[in-house]
Amino acid sequence: MLVLINGRLPLFLGRMHGLQDLHLGGKPLGGTLPDVWTQMTGLVGLDLAYTGLVGTIPASMPCLRNLTYPSRDHNGLTGAIPSGLGALPFIHDLDLSYNQLSGQVAFRKEVVEQLGPKLKLAGNDGLCLGTEMVGTDLVRVEVDGCISANLAESLARDGSAVTSSGSSLGSDSWYHVALALLPAACLPTHIMTLV
Repeated sequence: MLVLINGRLPLFLGRMHGLQDLHLGGKPLGGTLPDVWTQMTGLVGLDLAYTGLVGTIPASMPCLRNLTYPSRDHNGLTGAIPSGLGALPFIHDLDLSYNQLSGQVAFRKEVVEQLGPKLKLAGNDGLCLGTEMVGTDLVRVEVDGCISANLAESLARDGSAVTSSGSSLGSDSWYHVALALLPAACLPTHIMTLV
């Protein structure tokens, strides 16, 4: 079925239960993401990159149980990433880069390791990595922003570090890099005093 869409995303999308792919990347849609995703259980591919979308990611997005390739990068999306997005069973690639997302990334370590470099969160300066993401594969995630105090302490303890380019650094230089890359509010007080 071919559906032509101009302007904002229409509410009738929620009634298209058999829709498998929605590729609108590069179309100047603007507006917000409507909260119509609950019944779209057949949706596998969702490309909304470079569409000028603003507002928050609807809480119903994690209802898209068959979704494998959601792309909502290079928009003006704000607020937190729904934790359920990381729990989608078939997800292979999650690109939310270059928006204005904020808050903690509440994905489990296993999700981060599974997605690896296909978890794209760069360009969201307000994001903080959650404490469950500690592990050797964390360095594969590209994130601009801050890390939680618990994660900073854990990374300092095990000698790991993360930079915005995703490379691992030795424990001696981590504190200096952390101050250069992370807002001071995200670092524990005792780490800041060590520098």
